[in-house]
Amino acid sequence: MSVLLVALAVLALAIVVIAIVFLRGKSIKRDSILLVGLSNGGKTQLFSLLTTGKLASNTFTSLKPNEGAINFPDKEQPVPLVDVPGHHRLQRVNLEQYAPQAMAVVVVVDAASFSKTKREVAEFMYDVLTTFEKSQIPLLVVCNKQDNLLAQRCAVIESDIESEVSDLRHTRSADVESLANATVSYNSFLGHQDEDFKLEHIQNQVDFIAASIKQQTDEAQQQVMAWLSKHV
Repeated sequence: MSVLLVALAVLALAIVVIAIVFLRGKSIKRDSILLVGLSNGGKTQLFSLLTTGKLASNTFTSLKPNEGAINFPDKEQPVPLVDVPGHHRLQRVNLEQYAPQAMAVVVVVDAASFSKTKREVAEFMYDVLTTFEKSQIPLLVVCNKQDNLLAQRCAVIESDIESEVSDLRHTRSADVESLANATVSYNSFLGHQDEDFKLEHIQNQVDFIAASIKQQTDEAQQQVMAWLSKHV
């Protein structure tokens, strides 16, 4: 009987060692920029602009990522850029999948429809913040479609996101606590427990810029490239 136990222990140890070696071999280097956001915000247009220098002739909601690369004047090698699908059913899954390879994240927000979609945008931002909070990845929020008369300014969008996240962090935390075997990766409380949420309370650097990707193409490209050059 003792011989059998020893054999089982040796087998279990071997399995653990093999698993550790395999996981180390599969480690992912943080070498990519992630481009994320809800559908129809201008994300794919920005992807095309950054990777090809021009706008895409046609865009559509995709369930698969677009992968390309950005050339920086001061870097020998292009930096990978991943346009993560914005379909609402895949948002959290996609963030979890690509998070390990991210060294910077660009979030595109439709400023023209923000007054109607701010709750949805805030829910997406909550997922982004909780995904990248511990890794302290820098985030850029591009408030797109500023040429539209209905577009909200960056200061309004930032303030509304903070207000909505203040509510969401309580409901989301309660939902997680109610799951006996919850395996979600975001188990920390965003910000300070007894204060309204502010982006300055988290360790990530979060910047906002106003842009009109389709109407002021060159300016939008320069703004985003300038920010990325400081963080990648």
